[in-house]
Amino acid sequence: MSARIVQFFLILIIASSCKKNMQKVDKIETAKSFYTSLNDNDFKTATNVFLDSVRRYENGDSSVLSKDRFKNWLQWDSVFKPEYKILNISESTNGIQVRVSKTDKRIQFLNEEPVIFEEYLKFNSGKVESIEMVKYVVFHDDKWSANRAELVSWIEENHPDLNGFLYDQTKKGGENYMKAIELFNNKTSTLDSLE
Repeated sequence: MSARIVQFFLILIIASSCKKNMQKVDKIETAKSFYTSLNDNDFKTATNVFLDSVRRYENGDSSVLSKDRFKNWLQWDSVFKPEYKILNISESTNGIQVRVSKTDKRIQFLNEEPVIFEEYLKFNSGKVESIEMVKYVVFHDDKWSANRAELVSWIEENHPDLNGFLYDQTKKGGENYMKAIELFNNKTSTLDSLE
């Protein structure tokens, strides 16, 4: 009789352990799916990982993004042809810690190389409830600011019709931002060819 009780408890322990491992895989797979959907500009998959909104934390600021607001941001981001790469992913107490490399045409212009950052995705009921920017590993603030200031100044002087591109995070705003970068780069390459 006692051997059966021991067997029963062993089966319970193994089943419980398997369930915990399945939950870990689910959270990691959910996080991977999220970043893949950002690469693919797949609004539906990206927002399916949320409940009805997601809270973002970055540099002490907090904002709540509804699915519609997130879709607007995703459309803006997609204009620059982003490429997200997961460099490291691991589970912690309530979520997933992810180290990500991101590059796109805007980042290449401003930072001159991919940015690398760490984020923490916190889960509730199997869905992401918040994304916290933990830290930037590679981000050249001085270079970014200088390149952005030079671009804004040149656009104000040469293409004032594009003024405001920097703060318009809609698809149209992203298209104007991309156009500003292209005009600036064409100016630079035209000057180089004249020298």
